Amino acid sequence: VSRKVQTWSAVLDEGYRRAGGIDSEYKVRRIAVGIVFSNEGQGRSFRGPVSELQNVPGTEGAGYKGSALLTKHYTPEEEYPTVENGMLEEGVLDDGIRYGRLNLTTLVDETMEQAMRRKAVKDLPVVLIVTSYAWPPKFDLSWIQRQPWPAFVSTKEPGKRVHSEPWGNIGQEDATYFRFITMFYDDLPERMVFLHGHNKAWHQEGYLMEYILRNACFHEQQYMSVNAFPVVRAPKGAKANEWQILRKYWDVLGQGELGPFPKRGLREKCCAQFMVHRDRVLKHPKSFYEIQRQEMTDPGKTYLRSMKQMNVHVGFDLVLFYESIWHVMWGEKPWMSDELYGTCIDRNIERDHSLPPQIMNKQSTRCMHRVVHCPAPLCEESPTCKAALDKARGVAVAS
Repeated sequence: VSRKVQTWSAVLDEGYRRAGGIDSEYKVRRIAVGIVFSNEGQGRSFRGPVSELQNVPGTEGAGYKGSALLTKHYTPEEEYPTVENGMLEEGVLDDGIRYGRLNLTTLVDETMEQAMRRKAVKDLPVVLIVTSYAWPPKFDLSWIQRQPWPAFVSTKEPGKRVHSEPWGNIGQEDATYFRFITMFYDDLPERMVFLHGHNKAWHQEGYLMEYILRNACFHEQQYMSVNAFPVVRAPKGAKANEWQILRKYWDVLGQGELGPFPKRGLREKCCAQFMVHRDRVLKHPKSFYEIQRQEMTDPGKTYLRSMKQMNVHVGFDLVLFYESIWHVMWGEKPWMSDELYGTCIDRNIERDHSLPPQIMNKQSTRCMHRVVHCPAPLCEESPTCKAALDKARGVAVAS
């Protein structure tokens, strides 16, 4: 809108007209940086900067703390999946198996499915939350079967029941992560491992994700990255422009939950793959995560990963913002040293010691030795994980 809105009736009339129907019911959400309308959760929105809403009664202190020129968009809430609403298979029994059993066609992990049916996800020690897009998936997900933990795969594609994200292919991994937290907030597993969906990536160096998950010392940590490549975002240096983006959103989206802005800068392993304990997640209210999910599920934003789009598209700025602050959100200090992960040129601990050690990383600061040296006993129980482990060890597997 180009005119200043003076009354709630004017706002409602404008939203009613823009949504294009006289027979529909509208939900209205009042927030400090804009007002959002939705037609039965379909996401139609009314947009306007805070300067045009400053005289609207009732907006003071509602929703967001502070103000920013951000576009708001309503996305429907998703309830905890239950059998009654048809999201889960009928007749699934609790067989007590704890290792993951992912079906690559349906994306259903039977262990996770049983836990959801009983509303006992909280009883699972570790669950992977894996984002995916395209069908067949852009990244082959079969590696998930070669590690021991149950998984919840969240795809941007339709037709996969609870595993399909209702907003489609937007929001990068952030939309997936916040979706899981808000959906299962009252039944979170003890530890969650948030992942992109690929087994191999540059930011993992020579570490395959299946290898990390078979050997990660999750039980020793409340938080750890599962990437190997460290990155610094500071007021001076190569990442100074990214640091400015962090400063721009810290207070608005941090909602006072992130602590004071780190003037020195931030340092941690790059690229938004990590394990976090449930207690760390529950330190923030569910509403905090709902705000973040809203920001990352707006079809009006461009969330492309391209450095050329920085400071041009709000969506990409937000992707970079979250990528930089996950460890702070989970209670770690902004500047992470190498103390947690170690410094080393690592070797593959699954290889026969009589063989030459396999180099896992190119530089000593890209080491994961201190957090990836604990073989998971659960892998021995899983037929697919055990077969992968035997192959890694060079053990002959009967056909």
